[in-house]
Amino acid sequence: MTRDSVIESAKTVGIDFVPERPSTPQTPPGTDVQFNDQLDIFRCNEDLDGWQDFELLPPSYRARRQSQRALNRWSSILLVLLSIAIGTSIALWTRGRRMIQRNTAIIALAEPVGQLRQRAELLETENTLLEKWCQWVESAKPDDSAMQVLGAVATATHPNGPLPPDRHLDVQSIEVKLPVEYDVAAPTAPSWAEPSFSLTVRAHRRDVLMPWNERLERIERLKDLKVNTPNGNWQEALIQVGAVPLSTKVVP
Repeated sequence: MTRDSVIESAKTVGIDFVPERPSTPQTPPGTDVQFNDQLDIFRCNEDLDGWQDFELLPPSYRARRQSQRALNRWSSILLVLLSIAIGTSIALWTRGRRMIQRNTAIIALAEPVGQLRQRAELLETENTLLEKWCQWVESAKPDDSAMQVLGAVATATHPNGPLPPDRHLDVQSIEVKLPVEYDVAAPTAPSWAEPSFSLTVRAHRRDVLMPWNERLERIERLKDLKVNTPNGNWQEALIQVGAVPLSTKVVP
């Protein structure tokens, strides 16, 4: 079998044969043809001794093998990436669980504080409502300042019950005007809002006027007391008294 026949046989079965062609010395002249054939067979066998010169697998199988290698390589890469993703997901899940547990513990510890805050807000609301109720009660309570002034004047005028007719003081007129509420934005208080007190009496005897005047000055419900007579004559029987009554609050 010659080398060419081996190559042809290999090609017929789909085997690629790319033999290396070594440089062969020239056949010396006078060499027998049979010897040359044997030499060619020996060289062919020598060349066939290394399988690296032959590819016994068909091209389709080689392509499939390369594809399989590439698939295995990419599968390994994807497996590594999947492992990294799974590890990261587990780490994030673990961190999230720890954070949830920590937040739960913080909420449990802060719950009494929240309850105290709600209780304080409720008490503040109740206190505000009670203050409004107190203001409503105070505003609805009748003001007896005018009665207090009238009672004090009556006590000063008749300290020990009814007097004899000659020592009796007849009240001709009395006026008590308490302070009235007005706009605080006004520069001065209007005249109708200012308090005032006036009293006019007639005495049957002049000697009862000075003690009566002293008793009026001791009244705590009046201030800036002024007592005068017409024309400034104390011998007159008509006495006029002016003062400023004190009030617990302004009249709305």
